Amino acid sequence: MKPWVQTYTGRRFDLASPRAEDVVLEDIAHALSCVNRYTGHARVPYSVAEHSVRVAALVAPTHRKAAILHDATEAYVNDLSAPLKGLPELRGYGDVEHRVWFAICDRFGLDRALPVEVKRADLVMLEVERRVLLGPEPEPWELGLTPGELSIAEDIEAEDSGALGWPWERAKHALRAAFEIEGLR
Repeated sequence: MKPWVQTYTGRRFDLASPRAEDVVLEDIAHALSCVNRYTGHARVPYSVAEHSVRVAALVAPTHRKAAILHDATEAYVNDLSAPLKGLPELRGYGDVEHRVWFAICDRFGLDRALPVEVKRADLVMLEVERRVLLGPEPEPWELGLTPGELSIAEDIEAEDSGALGWPWERAKHALRAAFEIEGLR
């Protein structure tokens, strides 16, 4: 069996040799709105699309395109938990994910290295999501957030915690709107 997936728009996306011309925003928006974070262990369904929109809201305009797309690989290779990705047996998964990321970057003119600001915003949202969507932690996650980042996470938690967990249709619409705002086509 050849390593490809059929996308929402009916395209053949080759996982062994992903091409920029096969990366389609509608496929990304649809898939990420249907993929739950935390392997489905959140209190409510919480999509990668919603997470991406929320991360993009935390960064400067110059980094929004990268923030919106920072998890776009998961539209093609799905979302694996970070601990699972780190297992030696899955070392090859990272290679596939990198090839898909490079195709996404080539398609949208992104630098292949994710900006530090996006990585930090991703961690801030991870902290918010951990607090709001997951039960008590069995041990500290040790995300390495600065006091300022923790303060931002606390503010988001206080202001917006009841709003996490959009229906998939809303998440898809919000991600599409973010694409349009950033001029992604």
